[in-house]
Amino acid sequence: MLMKKFLLSLATIILGGSMIASAEEVVLNVKDAVNIKGTDVPEKPAEGSNNGQARHIQPLESLEIGEWSFTFVQGANKTTAPAYYYPMSTNEKGKNSVRIYKDNKVTITAPNGVKFNKIVALPDNSTTAVTIYSGEAVPSYELTATGTVRINELKITTGEGAAPVDPTPSGDISVVKSTELVEGEVAFVFEQGYVSTFAEDKTYGYWMATAATLADEMKVTKDAVFKIAKTDAGYTITDAYGRIMGWDGSHWSFNAYTAATEGNSLWNIAMVDGKVKIVNTAKSSAGNEVYLCGKVYNSDYEMCPTDRADQTLPYLYVVKAGSGVSEIESVVEGEAVYYNLQGVKVAEPENGLYIRVQGNKAIKVLVRK
Repeated sequence: MLMKKFLLSLATIILGGSMIASAEEVVLNVKDAVNIKGTDVPEKPAEGSNNGQARHIQPLESLEIGEWSFTFVQGANKTTAPAYYYPMSTNEKGKNSVRIYKDNKVTITAPNGVKFNKIVALPDNSTTAVTIYSGEAVPSYELTATGTVRINELKITTGEGAAPVDPTPSGDISVVKSTELVEGEVAFVFEQGYVSTFAEDKTYGYWMATAATLADEMKVTKDAVFKIAKTDAGYTITDAYGRIMGWDGSHWSFNAYTAATEGNSLWNIAMVDGKVKIVNTAKSSAGNEVYLCGKVYNSDYEMCPTDRADQTLPYLYVVKAGSGVSEIESVVEGEAVYYNLQGVKVAEPENGLYIRVQGNKAIKVLVRK
């Protein structure tokens, strides 16, 4: 039964790829934008340098690319209005980009008589493609940004056919929101989704978020389950691969250790206003407390250490009895095979999102090199 389910999942991935391949794909580059409306801010290089702030339009109100139109609305924070950036005049290879900040809105409208069912954005400073819409065929779509989105290029799938299939497997572990600190198997969740540990073969990394709807009870994947344990010196956090999560004292990422005595692997944990604050027992070089927060990175969302004040704390979820990692049979074996999001097999994946198939398990992973 499990193998049958896996084969169906893999078939869905490949089918999703063929569906996308047979549909018409429109590529829009923001450098081709016309009728750009908003407030023009002149280029202002830093004193004594060619570097500085490029010319940009901010607040950005609207623009057109071909027959596609875009309208923008600023969020509650008046210091982060939507913007259209030109490269510095000293940067010949620079890219034009649209920047949408948290709570900003953009409405994308297709030409008359055209519908679309998927929009993929290519950020201006990353090779990671980000799907900002995938659903039924519609003539327009309004995006409300949950974090900073930087767009250099849009790839839009048009047509009346079924929406492309998202090959991300659903989580099989139930977690329940907690307002009290608990030990044992837990998950960390933000408005943007739940976070998972980094790849098993890596010694350091970030906990990347998988988009999910926030609810009192949710489903997460195995690699999103962590174990909190209390010791005389502080708490330890162990990930799904049995690695103890610590901080190396300088980089704002996690390090994987085999013992709590290695690195800075001890934490103080407390509930604060319904969320969980996890503070390292060591301080930063500036003497500040180092705690775990959520943040946007190249249009992705991640959880990592920080010593900056007032960053976003996660919600704490407890694994529901009978659905934890220890109760799930390990079925991952054999060599991993990678596919892109169109279902095409990739021999050596570069930076970006891929489907990793190993044994009879398929999961979406973020590759960074």
